[in-house]
Amino acid sequence: MRSLRRPAAVLAALALTASLAGCSLVYQKATEPASTSMVMPEARAVGVDAKTDNGRILIVQDPSVGEAIVSAEAKLVTVDRAERFSIETTLGDDGTLVVRPLWPDGKRQGNEKCSFEITVPTLHGVVANSSNGSITIKGGSGSVELKTSNGAITIEDRVGDVRARTSNGRIQVARASGAFDLETSNGAVSIISGSPALGAPYDWRVSSSNGSIRIDLDQPLDARLRASTSNGKARVERISGGDGSSTVVSGKSIEVDGSRGNITIDTSNGSITIRTP
Repeated sequence: MRSLRRPAAVLAALALTASLAGCSLVYQKATEPASTSMVMPEARAVGVDAKTDNGRILIVQDPSVGEAIVSAEAKLVTVDRAERFSIETTLGDDGTLVVRPLWPDGKRQGNEKCSFEITVPTLHGVVANSSNGSITIKGGSGSVELKTSNGAITIEDRVGDVRARTSNGRIQVARASGAFDLETSNGAVSIISGSPALGAPYDWRVSSSNGSIRIDLDQPLDARLRASTSNGKARVERISGGDGSSTVVSGKSIEVDGSRGNITIDTSNGSITIRTP
């Protein structure tokens, strides 16, 4: 009787198939919704420290509310995990409200996600971090430190220093004052009606590796400005008079002297526009 010999490649493929049959390599997709909320009457004037692994963060100052309200919307891979999902909120001795997701069995699975909405009567300093999702801060005063790996960052109606980092997304600061350190690896950056803190010099650094940068000042530019782009044009437009006439300075690199602090702007690929009275 003649024996049948299978090629080594076929035998290896059969062995791999048999091995995979005994274990599941299917990526678990989070489809089961979960939601929860907490009210903290003692948290009236607080700073916020919020972190989530996959989801957006919204933090708002609203004087009409009487206490801190924390809401979470999540998606998990199974009904059982969705039913056991919760959040942790603690108020530190320094007045910081710390908010975290509590994943069942102490670990996030698959692409499970959790988004936070936090509303407080008076908002002070903020630290917010998401590995994948937008971050928005509205109102309040105090320093802000924000970081997301993939998502937009927005700061509105706020007084205080801002440090913001995103690897992929736009950064927008509107109606805010303070020292700004803004950086995105891929996205546009805008500052609308921005100014330094009252009585302080400008201390702004704005950078994008791939995106345009626009700054609209609500007061005359009197800081030392350095703006440069590797691919595009930098432009300073001074608006003067009631007729809306303007004076324009443009080029790949612009330097404007001033005595009230420093503004440094750079992008590797995109235009730069600074508008000032």
